[in-house]
Amino acid sequence: MEKADCLLLHYIALTGSLTQAAEHMHIQKSHASRLLSRMENQLGLRLIERSTRSMRFTEAGQKVLMRARHVLETLDEIDQFAREQQYEVSGEL
Repeated sequence: MEKADCLLLHYIALTGSLTQAAEHMHIQKSHASRLLSRMENQLGLRLIERSTRSMRFTEAGQKVLMRARHVLETLDEIDQFAREQQYEVSGEL
């Protein structure tokens, strides 16, 4: 899974909509749908039950979502650490 996959799951959970999740990510809905299908195929799991009017995470999907959110938090922490290191004074004074 890639960061975009984790973000897609996060935004689907947040909005309840693939269309709105795609809008948050600034991608086309068709691209978001392909990302989700690719993710499900790679994992061999159905992550979301889709109907014409709603989306619901499966039990496996909820567990993957929880881990995806953890990955996003970890990546944010790494980015924050890197920014802090760039501004840290180093060398002899």
